[in-house]
Amino acid sequence: MTACDLLEQCMFYKCQITDLATTTRTLKMRYCKGGGNSACARYIVCKKIGVEKIPENLFPDQLNRLEEILGFM
Repeated sequence: MTACDLLEQCMFYKCQITDLATTTRTLKMRYCKGGGNSACARYIVCKKIGVEKIPENLFPDQLNRLEEILGFM
């Protein structure tokens, strides 16, 4: 499995959310380290409109928010 090429820039990967430790650990294994970055909402936003446009509160599995963020879909 291949790690995401945006790990160093990704605030989700860098942050330690203690309230949701199990959830974030699972998401990081699936999307950040497990090769699922092409299905990651944060990755998609970064590639389409730039890393600076990624909402801080966007989780990797929140694909349902892409339309509101990107303005299309």
